[in-house]
Parts: sequence; structure tokens; C-alpha cells
Amino acid sequence: MNLYQQTIASSVSCSGVGLHSGKMCEITLRPAKENSGITFVRTDLDYPSVPVHVSFVSDTSRGTTLVHGSASVRTIEHILAAFSGLQIDNAIIELTAEEIPAMDGSANDFVELIRKAGISAQSKKRDIIVIDREIVLKDSTSGARIEARPSDEFCISGTIEYSGILGRQSMMLRNMENFVDEIAPARTYGFLSELKALKEADLAKGGNLENAVVFMDNPLNSKLRKELAELFEIDPDEMAGNNGILNQGGLRFPDEPVRHKVLDLIGDLTLLGQPIQGEIIAQKMGHSANVNFVKKLKQEYLQKGVMA
Repeated sequence: MNLYQQTIASSVSCSGVGLHSGKMCEITLRPAKENSGITFVRTDLDYPSVPVHVSFVSDTSRGTTLVHGSASVRTIEHILAAFSGLQIDNAIIELTAEEIPAMDGSANDFVELIRKAGISAQSKKRDIIVIDREIVLKDSTSGARIEARPSDEFCISGTIEYSGILGRQSMMLRNMENFVDEIAPARTYGFLSELKALKEADLAKGGNLENAVVFMDNPLNSKLRKELAELFEIDPDEMAGNNGILNQGGLRFPDEPVRHKVLDLIGDLTLLGQPIQGEIIAQKMGHSANVNFVKKLKQEYLQKGVMA
């Protein structure tokens, strides 16, 4: 783990469509001064800023949303995971719409964008939260359990459990140096049975087989194939189905779903505002439990006087 803060070395931009809004958004990453943290800026709304902080979380359904004043920023977890994975402490993220582009549904494109900008060391030391005791969050509704334990480094493990096609998956990221290869490429995912409901709920407007993995928990018959083609403007010839997923090309990892859940958790932990030295163990995690865990950590370490 780096002892000193880092920012990006230059400004760099990319654009893409939001997963849920379906709106195009251009983002520009800019360097930021020491101790400033990561801040979103809505350039389409006269430049209001939205600091990356758990106190500004307004929604955790199908992604993490921040609201500060009249400005909101939606689906922030993947880009924040990329910053965390590359140990970037300070940056400005300008965006031209509410929702961060989905890109390919993983953190890969954001990692490459940060690498293109370059990483610049800063002179101030990082204010690291050292986990010195067991801290546990349990969510009786979802069955989620997230635990922090003392460790000499930051490491994180996750377990997900589903009935049917996915079953139980577990993985551990032992060293953040391996984030780029082991976590960043893992794409967001969903189930075939969810697609129509998501569309009817005015979600997944920008979702397609290029930015999400769709697991087949229902048979893909000709009627459903036609409905999906119309709802999501997917070419029926691009639908697979013989490998357990709707996408052609298969998975990037045999356990890609749990890796993506770990990616989401790493992104949500950025809302703490400080890096962690400790071991994080998560089961059945999701954005709501992730955010509540960050709030619990914040409360525990505010009481000890080690957080701003």
C-alpha cells in the first residue's frame, strides 16, 4: 500500500452511455490537490460539485447514487473502484450528465483511462484507517454480512449465493496490486428473468450485451428472443444461449459474478474517504449493505477520533 497520496498526472476524457438512463455522458478526469479527495463536477449544471462521501449517498438500488444540493451522480461504483485499485486519492471527475458511462460494464476502461492520464505522486502522506478490531455488519433482510479484521495489508474476499445457474462463488483479492488483472475486467451481470421488469421500471435503458452479462435462468425461446430484440434493440443473431449466458463469447472468469461484486464493494468503500489497512470479508454483498458497512466504519472510527 502506498504511504503517500497520489493524483493523476494530466487531464483525460472518454464518453459512453449510462447503463440505466441510456443517456450519453462525457467524463473528464483532472488532477486534484493533496487532501482534496475525489469529487464529481456536473458541467451540465453550472459546475456544482458532489464530493465522494458516504453522507451524500441517496440511493443504492441497482448502483450507488450521490446527491449534494441540486446535483446528483449515478452509478459511481465502477469508476471509484478503478481509482481505488490504482490507489488514486485525489481527482476531479467532470461529467456532462447524471450517470457515469457504463463502458463495457467493468472497471477496465476506467483503469486504462487513468493509466493514459498517468499517476503522479504527492508529498502528503495518506491518512490510512488501520482496522484494529473486528467490526461486523449484518443485514437480516438480504442476508449480507460484511466484516473488517486487522491485517498488515488491505485484502478483500467475497462470497455470493444463488439458487440455480450461478450457485455459490467465492474469491479473494490478496493484494491490491492484482486489482487490474483479477477484478477490474469483471462485468456487471443480471438474469434473463429480470430484463423485462427492469425495462418496465424505467431502468437498464442503456443496457445491452456489450456492457452486461446476462445469465439464462429461463429458456430462450423464439418468442422471448423477439421480445428482447425489441426491448433492448439487440440483434437476435448476437444472442447466444448455448453456454448459459445470453452473450456470445462467454465469461472473462469462471467466477466473474463474484469478482464483479468485489469490484462494487471496493468502489463503495471509497465513500469512506480514506484507504483501509485491514481484511474485508463479505457475503451476499450489495450496494445497500456496502454503504451501511461504510457508515458503520465511519461511526466506529469517528468515535476514536481518527477520521475527519
